[in-house]
Amino acid sequence: MFIPTLIVSLFLLYAGLEGFHSKGMYTLLRISVCAISVMTAFKYYEKEQQTLTWIFVVIAVIFNPFVEIHFYRRTWENIDVITAIIFAVSAYFTKQENRS
Repeated sequence: MFIPTLIVSLFLLYAGLEGFHSKGMYTLLRISVCAISVMTAFKYYEKEQQTLTWIFVVIAVIFNPFVEIHFYRRTWENIDVITAIIFAVSAYFTKQENRS
């Protein structure tokens, strides 16, 4: 789960800092972020970490590809960067837990 989470984090960071030139890339971003968020939320749910579960559920809802939530471009850029940081920190701690 470390590698997909890290890839999505980098994808989000690029979207937030540089942006994409096609709607297709944003759709791919939404699908991948939503999917990884659901899997991560489920992982934290199994570990009974309620706060982290809800953080990733909210991320999945915001990025869901079925019912788009509309924000201003600058707001989306900020959401992308913040979400990238959340994913990167989650990936780091998951990697540390697996080493133990």
